[in-house]
Amino acid sequence: DLQSTNVQEDTNFYAKTTFKILEECSWDEINTISESGYASNVFNVGDEKRFNLNLESVTVQILGFNHDDKADGSGKSGISFGLKDCLNSSYQMNTDVGNVGGWKESSMRNRTLKTIYESMTAELQTVIKSVKKLTAMGDESLNLEETEDKLFLFSAEEILGVYYNAADSNPYTVKGQGEQYEYYKNAPIPEPYTKWSPDAEFQGIFGNTGTFRGVALGHNWYQDNFGNIVEPHGCTNFYAGKEKASEWWLRSPIIFNNKEFAVIYSPGYLNRGVASNQHSLIFGFCV
Repeated sequence: DLQSTNVQEDTNFYAKTTFKILEECSWDEINTISESGYASNVFNVGDEKRFNLNLESVTVQILGFNHDDKADGSGKSGISFGLKDCLNSSYQMNTDVGNVGGWKESSMRNRTLKTIYESMTAELQTVIKSVKKLTAMGDESLNLEETEDKLFLFSAEEILGVYYNAADSNPYTVKGQGEQYEYYKNAPIPEPYTKWSPDAEFQGIFGNTGTFRGVALGHNWYQDNFGNIVEPHGCTNFYAGKEKASEWWLRSPIIFNNKEFAVIYSPGYLNRGVASNQHSLIFGFCV
Protein backbone atom coordinates (compact mmCIF):
# COMPACT_ATOMS: atom_id res chain seq x y z
CA ASP A 1 0.00 0.00 0.00
CA LEU A 2 0.89 3.65 -0.35
CA GLN A 3 3.04 4.71 2.59
CA SER A 4 2.68 8.23 3.99
CA THR A 5 4.77 9.88 6.68
CA ASN A 6 4.12 13.31 8.16
CA VAL A 7 7.32 15.32 7.73
CA GLN A 8 5.76 18.66 8.61
CA GLU A 9 2.22 19.64 9.42
CA ASP A 10 1.12 20.03 5.78
CA THR A 11 3.73 17.86 4.03
CA ASN A 12 3.41 14.18 3.13
CA PHE A 13 6.27 12.07 1.84
CA TYR A 14 5.34 9.21 -0.49
CA ALA A 15 7.73 6.30 -0.87
CA LYS A 16 7.78 5.18 -4.48
CA THR A 17 9.41 1.85 -3.76
CA THR A 18 6.62 0.67 -1.47
CA PHE A 19 3.75 0.89 -3.95
CA LYS A 20 2.43 -1.54 -6.55
CA ILE A 21 2.99 -1.11 -10.27
CA LEU A 22 0.23 0.59 -12.26
CA GLU A 23 -1.13 -2.68 -13.65
CA GLU A 24 -1.72 -4.01 -10.14
CA CYS A 25 -3.46 -0.89 -8.83
CA SER A 26 -7.21 -0.44 -8.68
CA TRP A 27 -8.65 2.67 -10.32
CA ASP A 28 -9.50 3.97 -6.86
CA GLU A 29 -5.85 3.60 -5.80
CA ILE A 30 -4.68 5.30 -9.00
CA ASN A 31 -7.07 8.17 -8.34
CA THR A 32 -5.79 8.56 -4.77
CA ILE A 33 -2.22 8.79 -6.00
CA SER A 34 -3.18 11.19 -8.79
CA GLU A 35 -4.95 13.54 -6.42
CA SER A 36 -2.05 13.43 -3.97
CA GLY A 37 0.11 15.31 -6.50
CA TYR A 38 2.80 12.63 -6.34
CA ALA A 39 1.78 10.51 -9.33
CA SER A 40 5.05 11.19 -11.19
CA ASN A 41 6.96 9.91 -8.14
CA VAL A 42 5.03 6.65 -8.14
CA PHE A 43 4.47 5.92 -11.84
CA ASN A 44 6.29 6.60 -15.10
CA VAL A 45 5.22 7.92 -18.50
CA GLY A 46 4.47 4.85 -20.62
CA ASP A 47 3.28 2.66 -17.73
CA GLU A 48 0.39 0.45 -18.82
CA LYS A 49 -2.88 -0.83 -17.39
CA ARG A 50 -5.34 -3.26 -18.94
CA PHE A 51 -9.09 -3.31 -18.51
CA ASN A 52 -12.14 -4.70 -20.28
CA LEU A 53 -14.28 -2.52 -22.51
CA ASN A 54 -17.42 -4.39 -23.49
CA LEU A 55 -16.03 -7.70 -24.82
CA GLU A 56 -12.67 -6.18 -25.75
CA SER A 57 -9.55 -6.11 -23.59
CA VAL A 58 -7.76 -2.77 -23.98
CA THR A 59 -4.54 -1.28 -22.64
CA VAL A 60 -4.03 2.35 -21.69
CA GLN A 61 -0.69 4.07 -21.20
CA ILE A 62 0.27 7.06 -19.10
CA LEU A 63 0.83 9.91 -21.56
CA GLY A 64 1.83 12.55 -19.06
CA PHE A 65 1.38 14.08 -15.63
CA ASN A 66 -0.31 17.41 -14.80
CA HIS A 67 -0.99 18.05 -18.48
CA ASP A 68 -4.74 18.65 -18.79
CA ASP A 69 -6.78 21.36 -17.05
CA LYS A 70 -9.73 20.13 -15.02
CA ALA A 71 -13.04 21.51 -16.18
CA ASP A 72 -13.99 22.59 -12.65
CA GLY A 73 -11.07 25.01 -12.50
CA SER A 74 -9.34 23.22 -9.62
CA GLY A 75 -6.03 22.81 -11.45
CA LYS A 76 -4.39 20.07 -13.48
CA SER A 77 -5.53 16.49 -13.69
CA GLY A 78 -2.79 14.32 -12.21
CA ILE A 79 -2.57 11.62 -14.88
CA SER A 80 -3.50 11.60 -18.59
CA PHE A 81 -4.11 8.22 -20.19
CA GLY A 82 -4.47 7.11 -23.81
CA LEU A 83 -5.17 3.81 -25.52
CA LYS A 84 -2.07 1.94 -26.61
CA ASP A 85 -3.77 0.39 -29.65
CA CYS A 86 -6.73 1.14 -31.87
CA LEU A 87 -10.08 -0.31 -30.93
CA ASN A 88 -11.15 -3.31 -32.96
CA SER A 89 -14.11 -1.51 -34.52
CA SER A 90 -14.25 1.40 -36.98
CA TYR A 91 -16.37 4.51 -36.53
CA GLN A 92 -17.59 7.62 -38.32
CA MET A 93 -16.75 11.07 -37.01
CA ASN A 94 -20.10 12.27 -38.38
CA THR A 95 -22.77 10.65 -40.51
CA ASP A 96 -23.22 13.28 -43.22
CA VAL A 97 -22.39 16.83 -42.07
CA GLY A 98 -18.64 16.86 -42.66
CA ASN A 99 -16.75 18.91 -40.08
CA VAL A 100 -19.42 21.61 -39.64
CA GLY A 101 -19.84 22.07 -35.91
CA GLY A 102 -16.34 20.77 -35.28
CA TRP A 103 -15.45 18.40 -32.49
CA LYS A 104 -18.03 19.98 -30.18
CA GLU A 105 -21.04 18.94 -32.26
CA SER A 106 -19.61 15.73 -33.71
CA SER A 107 -21.36 12.39 -33.51
CA MET A 108 -18.08 10.93 -32.29
CA ARG A 109 -18.07 13.14 -29.20
CA ASN A 110 -21.78 13.14 -28.43
CA ARG A 111 -22.68 9.55 -29.26
CA THR A 112 -19.77 7.18 -29.82
CA LEU A 113 -17.57 8.23 -26.91
CA LYS A 114 -20.57 8.68 -24.66
CA THR A 115 -21.56 5.06 -25.37
CA ILE A 116 -18.00 3.89 -24.69
CA TYR A 117 -17.93 5.81 -21.40
CA GLU A 118 -21.23 4.28 -20.32
CA SER A 119 -19.83 0.80 -21.00
CA MET A 120 -16.98 1.33 -18.52
CA THR A 121 -17.13 0.00 -14.98
CA ALA A 122 -18.59 2.24 -12.31
CA GLU A 123 -15.19 2.29 -10.56
CA LEU A 124 -13.49 3.72 -13.63
CA GLN A 125 -16.29 6.17 -14.45
CA THR A 126 -16.10 7.56 -10.92
CA VAL A 127 -12.44 8.57 -11.15
CA ILE A 128 -12.40 10.01 -14.69
CA LYS A 129 -12.12 13.79 -14.60
CA SER A 130 -13.78 16.16 -17.02
CA VAL A 131 -11.05 18.26 -18.66
CA LYS A 132 -10.89 21.27 -20.97
CA LYS A 133 -9.99 20.76 -24.63
CA LEU A 134 -9.36 23.41 -27.28
CA THR A 135 -10.36 22.51 -30.82
CA ALA A 136 -11.02 24.34 -34.08
CA MET A 137 -14.68 25.03 -34.81
CA GLY A 138 -14.69 23.41 -38.25
CA ASP A 139 -16.33 24.64 -41.47
CA GLU A 140 -12.99 26.30 -42.40
CA SER A 141 -13.10 28.50 -39.29
CA LEU A 142 -9.79 29.68 -37.82
CA ASN A 143 -11.35 30.07 -34.37
CA LEU A 144 -10.90 27.71 -31.44
CA GLU A 145 -13.56 26.69 -28.94
CA GLU A 146 -13.36 24.98 -25.58
CA THR A 147 -15.16 21.80 -24.61
CA GLU A 148 -15.32 19.83 -21.38
CA ASP A 149 -14.67 16.15 -22.00
CA LYS A 150 -14.38 12.95 -19.99
CA LEU A 151 -13.36 10.87 -23.00
CA PHE A 152 -11.70 12.66 -25.89
CA LEU A 153 -9.94 12.14 -29.15
CA PHE A 154 -6.54 13.75 -29.50
CA SER A 155 -5.61 16.77 -31.60
CA ALA A 156 -2.81 16.67 -34.16
CA GLU A 157 -0.59 18.76 -31.88
CA GLU A 158 -1.20 16.57 -28.84
CA ILE A 159 0.06 13.52 -30.74
CA LEU A 160 2.50 14.88 -33.31
CA GLY A 161 3.52 18.22 -31.89
CA VAL A 162 2.65 19.88 -35.21
CA TYR A 163 -0.49 20.93 -37.06
CA TYR A 164 0.79 20.54 -40.61
CA ASN A 165 1.53 17.69 -42.98
CA ALA A 166 5.25 16.88 -42.85
CA ALA A 167 5.33 15.98 -46.54
CA ASP A 168 4.54 19.49 -47.79
CA SER A 169 4.51 21.67 -44.61
CA ASN A 170 0.97 22.86 -45.43
CA PRO A 171 -1.24 23.54 -42.40
CA TYR A 172 -3.88 20.84 -42.04
CA THR A 173 -5.49 22.10 -38.85
CA VAL A 174 -5.65 25.29 -36.80
CA LYS A 175 -2.69 25.92 -34.52
CA GLY A 176 -3.25 25.95 -30.76
CA GLN A 177 -5.25 22.78 -30.12
CA GLY A 178 -3.25 21.63 -27.12
CA GLU A 179 0.32 20.66 -26.30
CA GLN A 180 2.10 17.44 -27.22
CA TYR A 181 1.93 14.78 -24.52
CA GLU A 182 5.24 13.78 -22.97
CA TYR A 183 4.82 10.18 -24.07
CA TYR A 184 4.60 11.08 -27.76
CA LYS A 185 7.68 13.33 -27.73
CA ASN A 186 9.91 10.27 -27.99
CA ALA A 187 7.65 7.97 -29.95
CA PRO A 188 9.48 6.45 -32.96
CA ILE A 189 7.15 7.24 -35.86
CA PRO A 190 8.99 7.47 -39.21
CA GLU A 191 7.41 8.85 -42.34
CA PRO A 192 5.58 6.07 -44.20
CA TYR A 193 7.67 4.40 -46.85
CA THR A 194 4.94 4.86 -49.46
CA LYS A 195 5.31 8.64 -49.23
CA TRP A 196 9.02 8.89 -49.90
CA SER A 197 11.49 7.72 -52.52
CA PRO A 198 14.64 6.00 -51.18
CA ASP A 199 17.00 8.39 -49.40
CA ALA A 200 14.48 11.25 -49.51
CA GLU A 201 15.18 13.98 -46.99
CA PHE A 202 12.41 14.72 -44.54
CA GLN A 203 11.64 16.65 -41.39
CA GLY A 204 10.29 13.99 -39.06
CA ILE A 205 6.91 14.50 -37.47
CA PHE A 206 8.55 14.54 -34.06
CA GLY A 207 11.16 17.09 -35.09
CA ASN A 208 13.85 14.56 -35.95
CA THR A 209 15.57 15.42 -39.21
CA GLY A 210 17.00 12.52 -41.18
CA THR A 211 17.00 10.50 -44.36
CA PHE A 212 14.40 7.79 -44.50
CA ARG A 213 15.19 4.88 -46.80
CA GLY A 214 11.64 3.63 -46.90
CA VAL A 215 12.42 -0.04 -46.38
CA ALA A 216 9.40 -2.06 -45.30
CA LEU A 217 10.37 -4.93 -43.02
CA GLY A 218 7.13 -6.89 -42.87
CA HIS A 219 3.86 -5.23 -42.04
CA ASN A 220 4.80 -3.24 -38.98
CA TRP A 221 8.54 -2.58 -39.01
CA TYR A 222 10.72 -0.09 -40.86
CA GLN A 223 14.40 0.74 -41.13
CA ASP A 224 15.81 4.26 -41.17
CA ASN A 225 19.02 5.36 -42.85
CA PHE A 226 20.97 4.81 -39.65
CA GLY A 227 20.10 1.13 -39.68
CA ASN A 228 17.68 1.44 -36.77
CA ILE A 229 14.69 -0.88 -36.81
CA VAL A 230 11.67 1.11 -35.72
CA GLU A 231 8.01 0.35 -35.16
CA PRO A 232 5.16 2.74 -35.99
CA HIS A 233 3.87 4.07 -32.71
CA GLY A 234 0.52 5.01 -31.25
CA CYS A 235 -1.73 2.44 -32.85
CA THR A 236 0.85 -0.33 -32.97
CA ASN A 237 -1.32 -2.63 -35.02
CA PHE A 238 -2.76 -0.19 -37.52
CA TYR A 239 -0.91 -1.45 -40.59
CA ALA A 240 -1.92 -4.19 -43.00
CA GLY A 241 -0.39 -7.01 -40.97
CA LYS A 242 -3.41 -7.02 -38.67
CA GLU A 243 -6.98 -6.63 -39.76
CA LYS A 244 -7.74 -3.22 -38.32
CA ALA A 245 -8.36 0.17 -39.86
CA SER A 246 -5.24 1.78 -41.30
CA GLU A 247 -6.21 5.24 -40.03
CA TRP A 248 -7.42 6.55 -36.70
CA TRP A 249 -9.35 9.70 -36.00
CA LEU A 250 -8.12 12.92 -34.46
CA ARG A 251 -10.58 15.54 -33.24
CA SER A 252 -9.03 18.36 -35.31
CA PRO A 253 -11.12 19.56 -38.28
CA ILE A 254 -9.21 20.04 -41.52
CA ILE A 255 -8.67 23.74 -42.10
CA PHE A 256 -9.29 24.03 -45.86
CA ASN A 257 -12.66 22.31 -46.31
CA ASN A 258 -15.85 21.51 -44.44
CA LYS A 259 -15.81 17.75 -45.10
CA GLU A 260 -12.83 16.29 -43.27
CA PHE A 261 -11.12 15.73 -39.95
CA ALA A 262 -7.48 14.91 -39.36
CA VAL A 263 -6.41 11.28 -39.09
CA ILE A 264 -3.21 9.44 -38.26
CA TYR A 265 -2.48 7.39 -41.35
CA SER A 266 -0.40 4.21 -41.30
CA PRO A 267 2.25 4.05 -40.20
CA GLY A 268 2.12 7.39 -38.38
CA TYR A 269 1.74 10.63 -40.32
CA LEU A 270 -0.92 13.31 -40.44
CA ASN A 271 -3.57 12.92 -43.12
CA ARG A 272 -7.26 13.71 -43.55
CA GLY A 273 -10.46 11.76 -43.88
CA VAL A 274 -14.05 12.56 -44.84
CA ALA A 275 -16.11 12.67 -41.65
CA SER A 276 -18.50 9.95 -42.81
CA ASN A 277 -15.66 7.50 -43.50
CA GLN A 278 -15.06 4.57 -41.19
CA HIS A 279 -11.80 4.77 -39.24
CA SER A 280 -10.59 3.38 -35.96
CA LEU A 281 -9.89 5.46 -32.90
CA ILE A 282 -7.65 5.94 -29.92
CA PHE A 283 -9.24 7.92 -27.11
CA GLY A 284 -7.87 9.44 -23.94
CA PHE A 285 -9.09 10.31 -20.46
CA CYS A 286 -7.73 11.83 -17.27
CA VAL A 287 -7.70 10.70 -13.64
